[in-house]
Amino acid sequence: MLDEVSGLLGGEPYHVRIVVEDVGAAMEEYGTLFGVEWAERRRAEFPVDLRGTRRTLRFDTVYARTGPVRIELTVMKPDTFWRPGGGMHHLGFWSDDPMADSRRLADAGYRQEALLYPFPGDPVAPVAFNRGPQGIFLELVSSGMRAGMEAGWSAPA
Repeated sequence: MLDEVSGLLGGEPYHVRIVVEDVGAAMEEYGTLFGVEWAERRRAEFPVDLRGTRRTLRFDTVYARTGPVRIELTVMKPDTFWRPGGGMHHLGFWSDDPMADSRRLADAGYRQEALLYPFPGDPVAPVAFNRGPQGIFLELVSSGMRAGMEAGWSAPA
């Protein structure tokens, strides 16, 4: 089954997410520990499909401004797969078509967990999450969001 998705993720991840209870406290702790500076902290609410059920979730997220692989911190979300677990939450990859790539991963045994709709009125999810058989989450983010996200990372907090 995995032969069908060989090379799908295109190589290197661009970020690692850590789910925390308090983003501000985690910024202080991990900023010192990893020696990174943080970009502007972002807070937003938007619709998310969690295994076919639509919910509106609150996101409180920040990315490190430095590194080839960015550290991302996000606040936990009760009753979802975004909860603290003492380690890495997911690897994030750029995708030219996150919904199609997510379906391909699901067909290969990586269950689709969520589709995110951060842009009001857009029927296409530019972000998808799949969970692998060993438990790892993969995040597929539309390549069309790359320039805006990278610009946000380079701006000081």
